[in-house]
Amino acid sequence: MIVLNVYIKVKDNSEKEFLEITNKMVKESRKENGNNGYELYKDLDNDYQYLTVEYWENEDAIEIHNNSKHFTEFYPKVNEFLKEEMVFKKYYTEGEI
Repeated sequence: MIVLNVYIKVKDNSEKEFLEITNKMVKESRKENGNNGYELYKDLDNDYQYLTVEYWENEDAIEIHNNSKHFTEFYPKVNEFLKEEMVFKKYYTEGEI
């Protein structure tokens, strides 16, 4: 399994819009084959900072996700609400190392 963490910094005045489109994308992503979990967290110490933690069966599942309708519609829109580019970090679970 692959765990994908995405670190997100949202513009101060864009949180509501960010959450509207992101929550929709999270909901749709959870329905995908190969997805074992998809969570959005707000940083308790830093306003306007978020983290998504995604659990995928394999790289193919991530590729399918990246080409899905809900993701390809989300990705260009979300950038207008971000303070800086998202940071993506992939981790393999112990059984995959």
